[in-house]
Amino acid sequence: MKIAVLHFHRLGGSGIVAYEIGCALAKRGHEIHFIGLHFPFRHSHKDSCCQDRVFFHKISIQQYEVFDFQPYALALASQVAAIINKYSIDTIHSHYAIPHAICAILAKKISKRKVKCVTTLHGTDITIVGSHSSMKNITRYAIEESDEVTAVSRYLKEKTESIFSIPKNKIKVIYNFINPLQENIKIDVSKKLTEKIIFHSSNLREVKNPLKLIELFYEIQKNIPEISLWIIGDGPLRSKMVSKIKNYGIEKKVFFKGIIKDIFPTLRQATITMIPSLDESFSLTALESISCGVPVIANNVGGLKEVLSHGETGYLINENNTEQVVRHFCNLLNDEFLYSKVSNYCLERAKKLFHIKNIISQYEKIL
Repeated sequence: MKIAVLHFHRLGGSGIVAYEIGCALAKRGHEIHFIGLHFPFRHSHKDSCCQDRVFFHKISIQQYEVFDFQPYALALASQVAAIINKYSIDTIHSHYAIPHAICAILAKKISKRKVKCVTTLHGTDITIVGSHSSMKNITRYAIEESDEVTAVSRYLKEKTESIFSIPKNKIKVIYNFINPLQENIKIDVSKKLTEKIIFHSSNLREVKNPLKLIELFYEIQKNIPEISLWIIGDGPLRSKMVSKIKNYGIEKKVFFKGIIKDIFPTLRQATITMIPSLDESFSLTALESISCGVPVIANNVGGLKEVLSHGETGYLINENNTEQVVRHFCNLLNDEFLYSKVSNYCLERAKKLFHIKNIISQYEKIL
């Protein structure tokens, strides 16, 4: 099968998942054509990902003074149509309804070929972009006109159905996964409880609640003075985070690690992951953490309860309950037996529910 993958390249779960799905399908013998402004975020030219079956097509956008904004969507649709005809594409797999699913549908019509359009919804394309009054009609159209639609969690499926009045049998749930799954990991509990590192990874936007992250850490370090916070990623709220860190006088305990492509060596050093998000449709960070045996303390929002299990992989807390967060941190960090038990359960849950073999077979059936 020849599959075109439409994706965003920046830091974020959708681009990571798009790339991993494509690579996994290439290993199964399919021909994969990634299409976008840049290669997906986690790609490395050192990857030995079936290079003879993986191709990248960079979208070219015309610069013209009459345009207030670059016509990315129109350029993408036009060039995807050309790729469909040139490479005899069978399926277009769009990650995000807006703009990719719309571009795929338009490209199909332009190419005049029988191409299957599959759309995977990741979260903000529905909860933030798609649900806005200016985009609601076109997002509904993208979902309705797609041959197959998947969502990364039951939470996202149900929210999409509610917002856009989509029939319940239209959207299938296919969870995200880890590729490769972090197997045969040996957890050095004593070392983790000695070094005490809190891990956080996000694009540092409002929905990720990074300013609350700093507030929570400030309270935690009062009870656990030797603890440190590692922040992976970058985004618009970084400068405000830095200001808050300085105001609290905790500059020596907070480390911005920047954008890291291979996150796992850093993550395996962490003691606990903290996710104070206001909403999460799935949370790839949560899955990556438990796959490394790192317990997670997160807000009990969105699809996080589908990834995590309260009391077994860490704790799901009520939003803004600082006292509860501090208590859970202290419990885990002061009880070696409890930490070891939770860490091992994290590994078991990741392997049982989110193994790549189970997930890819589900995608393969609908592409």
